[in-house]
Amino acid sequence: MTNPSRHARWRKRLSALMAQYHVPGAAMGILRVATGRPDEIIEVASGVLSRATRVAATPDSLFHIGSITKAWTASLVMRLVDQGKVDLDTPVRRYLPDLALSDPDATNAVTLRQLLAHTSGIDGDHWADFGRGDDAVEKYVASLEKVPISHAPGSLFSYSNAGYVLAGRVVEVMSGMSWDEALRTSLCRPLGLTDTVTDPRNTTANLATGHQCGPAGAPVASAAISRAIGPAGIISSTVRDLLRFAGLHLTGGLALDGTRVLSEHSVDVMRSVQVRLPDDREFPDAWGLGWALSRVDDVEVAGHDGNISDQAAFLRIVPEAGLAIAILTNVADASELGHALIRDVLADELGVRLPPRPAPAAGGQIDELSPDWLGRYERTARTLTVSSSAAGLVLIEQRSQADTERYPITPTGLDSFLAWNDASRTWMPGSFTVVAGRRFLHFALRATPESER
Repeated sequence: MTNPSRHARWRKRLSALMAQYHVPGAAMGILRVATGRPDEIIEVASGVLSRATRVAATPDSLFHIGSITKAWTASLVMRLVDQGKVDLDTPVRRYLPDLALSDPDATNAVTLRQLLAHTSGIDGDHWADFGRGDDAVEKYVASLEKVPISHAPGSLFSYSNAGYVLAGRVVEVMSGMSWDEALRTSLCRPLGLTDTVTDPRNTTANLATGHQCGPAGAPVASAAISRAIGPAGIISSTVRDLLRFAGLHLTGGLALDGTRVLSEHSVDVMRSVQVRLPDDREFPDAWGLGWALSRVDDVEVAGHDGNISDQAAFLRIVPEAGLAIAILTNVADASELGHALIRDVLADELGVRLPPRPAPAAGGQIDELSPDWLGRYERTARTLTVSSSAAGLVLIEQRSQADTERYPITPTGLDSFLAWNDASRTWMPGSFTVVAGRRFLHFALRATPESER
């Protein structure tokens, strides 16, 4: 059921925010489920799929959901748990006898729970393409033998795409099918999802084109996402299908037609806190299994964001209220639009107020950052340097010789700071910690170890 006036109001709000933040096209949806009354689904869209073609975006348009895919991969793992085929705390090597990571101790110790909670220690941003065949994920996992292990499994949170590909490989081996086919068989079919794909080139649906940021951001001819990293971020979907997936986690594991897909226990475990993040100044402040977690006004909010191929997506669920929010956009950075819509829906639907986004304290900052944290931090494809000059503190992130970001830093304590991202016009929290005698910089959800001195 859909209330026409609410439908029109949310479309108007979406359009206004798109104009404010220069988003070419977007779709959003709100799902309310509750026992004893029909479900309510609101689906709206605005703008264009591409500034070049001017084709209108609709609720049926297909967008990349990026890393929201990880919640689907975690759900596939929990299906195997329900079937008694895997255990979250058994070393992964039991299911993958040929597994070889760069550290033998990690190879023998890492578990599915650690992979899904991003505490595996596997350097997460290892991007590799092994073609479009059914063996792409298998080949990717074999290549992890050369990827650094930054910390002992279970000792620290650090967002890891590679860890999710490894979890996806366990799904393949224990289900006897490719990750893509397991997705279709175990989730898409029982949930009634007709527009969720892992290769949008094989569909005739209206596809969103990614765009650069800005008032006149040009369309980006993005290459097909590597199938090898599929379990970490390859899915494309519509707001309707994304809401149906979210409904699985609002109903204790049921499809919207009542079909049981996951056990209630598995749904609860996925939303249970596995690790607290070192910084709680912005969503999330903890991680479950596939879900980022926070408490807002003492209400549990779970979700995931996705950003890949110059498109950004957002999913939030509030289980105790039976509420889900899905937002899909075709621009590289839509964080301000996503935050504003999530804020408005939570306030309007539940009376829940999101805290303000991080910003330096009013009246000037008097905190100082300990000079012990100055230095160089390195992980795969990233070098982060924290330095001081007459102009102040700065964090420089270098991805390649030609790809460098510079973030002015405002200290918020001896071991924490806010970094100004000029592109998105937002403050990004960061902090430092020491694990097993080694310094780490925690920034953009990644824990980057200090270079050897």
